[in-house]
Amino acid sequence: MDSREPAAATTAPTSSITGRCFRLAHIDQPGAVLDTLTCVVRPHASAVAATRRRVHDHFAGRISVDLLDDLELVLSELVANALAASRPEERVEITVEQAGSSLLIEVVDQSAGAPRCRQSGLGDERGRGLLIVEALTSAWGWQRRGAAKVVWGLLAI
Repeated sequence: MDSREPAAATTAPTSSITGRCFRLAHIDQPGAVLDTLTCVVRPHASAVAATRRRVHDHFAGRISVDLLDDLELVLSELVANALAASRPEERVEITVEQAGSSLLIEVVDQSAGAPRCRQSGLGDERGRGLLIVEALTSAWGWQRRGAAKVVWGLLAI
């Protein structure tokens, strides 16, 4: 699979080789990481808003306002999905790395279920999150990391 194509088009995870090559190309170059934000949240009604505030406070003034808006929206959708798939005692780990001309967003949860785009009707209030992620990112996908699942998205700066 070409890493520039959204991995969500299939039900299989992106291979660890594809994910690793993608990460090497965009993040792991020496001196490439300019900024990193990590945080951990537990399933709670305020977790998405708190994560959004933290990301906003961290990246405001460091990236454009439009990119910050996209980052907050993509992160909100990925975190909301991870929290919905998590049990109350589980943790969701979030990492945002600015490297070169990209922002890599990774959200790690413990659920076994694969992320998938759904067809939503006009009156549905849910089910469009991954479509939003696909529309805003230059690439996104998911893979297993041990027992955990990592959903990632890449925003071009």
